[in-house]
Amino acid sequence: MKKMKTVFQNCEGCEEKICLSEMRAHLNKCQPYISKYGPLVELGKIACREETYVCPFCPEELEEDELVHHCFIFHPSESRLVTCPICRLRPGGDSSYNSSFHKHLQTRHSIYYEKLHCK
Repeated sequence: MKKMKTVFQNCEGCEEKICLSEMRAHLNKCQPYISKYGPLVELGKIACREETYVCPFCPEELEEDELVHHCFIFHPSESRLVTCPICRLRPGGDSSYNSSFHKHLQTRHSIYYEKLHCK
């Protein structure tokens, strides 16, 4: 912590030199930074289950398990090549695959698929 009070770095938004111990407070109100990157989000303040994903076949926004269910119920015969919205937004998620999107949902997101089809 002591070092953070003695080290300065340029803000990526306004280029002002800011002490590292005060950088977060600065970025929360720096308009050029917010315009460029969006507001800072505290990691502990967002519940994982609140993430929503846009269906690749229609504009519906759903949570992960709802998206899997939605695709199997409302788009069962859809064969267009699409990118997985779940994998695309996850760190390290691989949204590339060679088979159909439905097959991808079965293999990559199978916990939800099994719940749907084992009831």
